[in-house]
Parts: sequence; C-alpha cells; structure tokens
Amino acid sequence: MYLLTEKTNLPKITILSPVLDPEIETFGNKLPAHTIHLKLEKDATDDWYHLQMKKPAQWTAPPCTGLCLKWSDYQLMVEQTYRLCKALVDDDDMMHRLRESKFELVYSEGLDTCGPVGLSPFSDELSFIERLINFNLHIFFEIYKKWLDGRFWRMFNEKEPGIPAIRDILYEKTALIMTNVHEFAETTRPRTNMIRYIGGSTIYDPQPLNKELSNVLNERPTTVLFCMGTIVYSKDMPEWMKNVFIETFALFPNMTFLWKYEDPDDVIFKNIPNVHPVEWIPQTDLLGKRLVLANLFALLK
Repeated sequence: MYLLTEKTNLPKITILSPVLDPEIETFGNKLPAHTIHLKLEKDATDDWYHLQMKKPAQWTAPPCTGLCLKWSDYQLMVEQTYRLCKALVDDDDMMHRLRESKFELVYSEGLDTCGPVGLSPFSDELSFIERLINFNLHIFFEIYKKWLDGRFWRMFNEKEPGIPAIRDILYEKTALIMTNVHEFAETTRPRTNMIRYIGGSTIYDPQPLNKELSNVLNERPTTVLFCMGTIVYSKDMPEWMKNVFIETFALFPNMTFLWKYEDPDDVIFKNIPNVHPVEWIPQTDLLGKRLVLANLFALLK
C-alpha cells in the first residue's frame, strides 16, 4: 500500500491498494482518501486458491512449530506479487497518474507488492537452537532476496533503463520507519530516531452497534467473540471439530458466543441458543463494548 501526499494547500491522500486475496472485499481505511485498487485478471487470481494454507485440509494438518508455511505457498505468493507489480509497472496510465500526483511523501509497507520479504517463525525470545535456526533462515533469505531483488530490478529496468538497485533506493530514500506495535509491548532493543511506534493509531473510536448485534449482546451477562481469522474458513472445519466447539460452548449457557462463520445458515447451529454464527463482525465496535469478554481466538493462541 502506498500513501501519496499531494502538494496542495490541504493534504490529499492517494492509496494504492494491490489485492492478492480475491476473497477479501473489505477495505480498512475509513478516512477521506482516493483509493486505487489494483487487481489481477481472474485467470491469475485463481492461482491463489492453490495455496495449501487456504484449503480445508489445513484444519486436519498435524501440529506445527517453527516455520509452518510451505515453501510452495511462499513461492506462489511471491509469484502473485510479481504479477501484480508487473501489472502496475506496465500500466502506463496508472504510472502517469501517480507521477502527476506531485507527492511529497510515500509510505510503503515492508511486505510490499514490489518487494516481498522473508518472515521468521520466532519471537524475540529464542533458545540457543532457535537462534541457530533463525540465523540460517536469515542467511538463506538474504541470498534468496538478492536473487528476487534482481528479478524485480530487471523488470523495472526494462521500463526505466538505468534505475538504481532496489536496496540502494531504500537505503537512500527511507527517512522514517513506522512499526505497527505498541512500544510498551515491544521487546527492548536498540533503535534509531527514524523508527516510530504507531501501534493502535489506526483503531478508531467504537461506533454504536446495529440493533441485531445489540440484542445479541443483551441476551446474557457475558459475550465471547470466537474468530479464526481469514486465512482458513471456519465453515471448512471437519464436522467433528465443529461439534467439539459447539458442545463446549453449550456447557456455558450463561455466555453468548459470537462465531465469525462464513455460512450463518448452517444447520449445525440449530437448537444451540447461545451460539450465534455471524458472517462479518465489526470487531472494533464490538470489542469496545464491556459486555464482550474476549476474542477467543487470542485465548487459543
């Protein structure tokens, strides 16, 4: 995502939003901005459904620790980002519009369409063995990233001959790094003045809930939100796993369970009065209410 601030009396923001996952239709920004969604053709987006982590079998996969993302999935995502980046670079009209926006500032995510990165499976607290593994992963991804940067650079150089290397541009042009974590929740580490913690800055004030959700929250003294994210779908769980959760929730008749579930009409919820399947939930608005005990997904992690 790029944020371009134009040179006018009042700052104007243009958001370039590349879309990798074709199933994501919501967009988080609520502030005034001109948003440009960049999408691939349908034939290209269909490759996204080949990801192993998007398939129902993910629910029955054996427990995994460390680096759980399959290399085939990572390569497919890299290929998708390359296609998106190439679609942007080859779109002369789009590039002209961005150049003519007369921007003063450009904000780019670390995991960017035109610059994918490697991810570590570990936290800041590592054992000796984990440090060795992490070091090896770092070396591997540095080599892989160098090859990847060369591939992207060749694409850029075809359009703009003589363009500097990607890392040279980053090192020379980066003036500010914003990290989306809260400073008091971060592990102590040396940092420069160009790093700023902005965790929580995008959370807007909770808005009133609609009548339907308000009625659900008023049914019982406590409400629990059960959300498994968007990578894999709750509806794709094996029936036995769904039943385990439902039977467990039924043991707490004085609690209401809101389950983010992609098929709210599923008959499995019939005759379970304290479980409400909801296809989409305004989590900020909901969790801003004191009646909501917790996000059960966070408790399960």
